[in-house]
Amino acid sequence: MSERMEGNVPPQEHEKKERHTKVWEDLATAFGGYSQVPDRVIGMAIAGQINNNGLEFGPKQLDEVIDQICERWEDQDPNADEIRAEIVKGMKEASEGWKDDKQNAIWPVLEAIERK
Repeated sequence: MSERMEGNVPPQEHEKKERHTKVWEDLATAFGGYSQVPDRVIGMAIAGQINNNGLEFGPKQLDEVIDQICERWEDQDPNADEIRAEIVKGMKEASEGWKDDKQNAIWPVLEAIERK
């Protein structure tokens, strides 16, 4: 079976993946396919993982998520800068309610990503 499944639900894989690269797979399962998951929602999910589950995330991990998306859609000439902007937009949107909590782990992550 082909590794590349276009917009379909991901196959169940038994290999251990980094949590940050598994987010899109998990969302694709929940949404019924990769093509159904907006990049902004990926950012929202990543923010939630940082806030609630201690996900270690920064510019390198963001690049890996973007590369994962671009690789899947390479035949459609994806724009990495647009994908990055939408993911960061989602991260910020999900973090709105945490503005007053300056100790929240999301703020250093967003600052590091925006410095890059």
